[in-house]
Amino acid sequence: MHRHVGEALERAYKSSLDAHIVELAHHFFQSGTPDKAIEYSMRAGDRAIQQVGYEEAALHYARAIEMLDLLDADHEEKRTRRRELHTRRARALSMCGAFESARGEIDMAIALTTSDQERAELLLERATTSQLMFDIPSVARAADEVLRIAKSLERGDLESAGLAWRAVSWIAEGETARSIADFQHALQKGIHEGTLFALAHFPLAQYWTGQARGAVESTTRVLEVARRTNDIPAAMMTLPERALAFACLGRHAESLATFQEARELATRHGNLALLARVISMSTGPYFDLFDYEHAEMLAEEARATVRKTTFAPPLVSSELDLAAIAIRRGDFSRARAQLDDVSKQVENAGSWHGWVWRMRLDELRAEMALGRGDAERAVDEATRAFDRAARIDRPKYRVLSMCTRGLALASLGRDARDDLDRALAEARAVGHPALVVYAMRTSLSARPDESLRREARDLVQAVAAGHPDETTRERFVRRAAIG
Repeated sequence: MHRHVGEALERAYKSSLDAHIVELAHHFFQSGTPDKAIEYSMRAGDRAIQQVGYEEAALHYARAIEMLDLLDADHEEKRTRRRELHTRRARALSMCGAFESARGEIDMAIALTTSDQERAELLLERATTSQLMFDIPSVARAADEVLRIAKSLERGDLESAGLAWRAVSWIAEGETARSIADFQHALQKGIHEGTLFALAHFPLAQYWTGQARGAVESTTRVLEVARRTNDIPAAMMTLPERALAFACLGRHAESLATFQEARELATRHGNLALLARVISMSTGPYFDLFDYEHAEMLAEEARATVRKTTFAPPLVSSELDLAAIAIRRGDFSRARAQLDDVSKQVENAGSWHGWVWRMRLDELRAEMALGRGDAERAVDEATRAFDRAARIDRPKYRVLSMCTRGLALASLGRDARDDLDRALAEARAVGHPALVVYAMRTSLSARPDESLRREARDLVQAVAAGHPDETTRERFVRRAAIG
């Protein structure tokens, strides 16, 4: 019966089959007609992808795979079609946030390869899902094998992709210098399809190391290719990094617009994991401008969004953000409860976010100790945070830890000049106006300097004038007030 219905639909809608592709796929699948079930299921899956129906697409591809066993075709044709279907299904599952299932599909596709070229291309897909699962050893292994194949085949595009993914594995371990070197080497060979998602991490490495202008330039290059090729995952990864770089440079209107674009893109594609990432990353610029109310609202939203997924990073990051907000408000009991809840996750975290979170945790513990009057402990915790930040070249946290340690030393009657002077000099070098204000206020709270006071007042007004939100401007001016 289902076959007759399907054939009737083909005759009736011969000139407009696409409008009835799902019905055709259903009827030929139910009738066990493999050739037409596979054809229409693949087309239905592709159409669902275009309509942002990733779960539906994964179902259609799974049905096409099931029908392959019934197809009367030679082994090579079945192998090729099965490999392609597993790859398409993996991409659909990844867009749903089902990264582990997506990697399982890629592994099945890899098992069906018969050439190094096919294997290398699928290893790049596997590196993507492994990174989203934070399985960094698997990313590194995939990168190394792709580089080996690239050398044997003399393929510059594969070499570029292998270098980019090796760079991702380096940054995941906090090896920022090695990571940036590999990213730059990859970019010299051009941006290719297999490199794009990996290169989306380069601007983040630049931002972390205080190279905000370079990050803006890199995001421009990556986004131009991502938009031209409709690479949605690469765009979703890159946009919030671009927004952070704009905020670091004091270009707040551009930052807000870019965060909004990232949020809308992730929402439109139903990717809650990357939506939570966008929201979590948008917390920082408000926190830097002392708008704790807005920062808290975003951190809470990120936490609520990510709890609907298995994607842990935004959850831990938002918990640390909420603890930081409580400390800055002087609510140390709440901050302690927040840190107690998240500390175990931070200490046990592996690659990628582990080193970032541990550095942040040390600095928060230092600020809390200082706020509660335990200056000796504040010195110890701030020194630990500084050492981590110095080891991985994270200038923002070098500045914050030197500010905290400088205040702690001053409260103990010890010489704080070196820390306070270096903190201000490094903040100026980074070129982050809000960070410069923070370092200036810290220095002025420990020692008077009329020239610095005048400069700080002018900078506060300049930073405020550059932000489009009236409420944020008011809060920043009020809380950054220089006496």
